[in-house]
Amino acid sequence: MERGSVIKNLTKQQSCHNISGMSINEIETAIKELPVEQVAVLMKWIEDYHARIWDEQIADDFESGKLDELLAEVEEEYLAGLSQEI
Repeated sequence: MERGSVIKNLTKQQSCHNISGMSINEIETAIKELPVEQVAVLMKWIEDYHARIWDEQIADDFESGKLDELLAEVEEEYLAGLSQEI
């Protein structure tokens, strides 16, 4: 089953409520009612979504200058020869 249809089924199980209006407890209950295969698809979707949110936050922080001090410190340590290959 595709990821999008899992989310649609999840919301249908809650009497067609909009998921944004659902409480965490309601979402947890709906997830517990999903077949195992759908839970796996949902987990993958959540992982992908979380990664996308994280990437956007890093990009926003970089563009806003929030990382400038940290990046300057990293560059200083690199130029001083304090870095190691991973």
